[in-house]
Amino acid sequence: MLLDRLAPAPAEIDEGLSDLSVFRHAPEGIVRLTTLHRIASTFLAQRLPVFLAAHPGITVQVTVDDKLQDIVADGFDAGLRFGEDVEKDTVAVRVGPPFRHLVVAAPDY
Repeated sequence: MLLDRLAPAPAEIDEGLSDLSVFRHAPEGIVRLTTLHRIASTFLAQRLPVFLAAHPGITVQVTVDDKLQDIVADGFDAGLRFGEDVEKDTVAVRVGPPFRHLVVAAPDY
């Protein structure tokens, strides 16, 4: 009885692995991204079209808001932020060069 129940398992495993092989060739799906206005208008505006052209199977849904949303709790897959502080249970990866903020004013100011 046990042998009869287990006999189809190897074929089903092979079929499942074969179904997954589709994802080895080209990524596809929806990525939900949250970011700030400043990042969207500079960094993301330059890079997103290039990314989408290279990965036509991916759709990116971008939410732009200057309120720092909780990436995980709000159901996002990723978020672009300034700095290195991250929420718990998340991972930060640098995607751009370091930057500095400067205050610039006329001498009379």
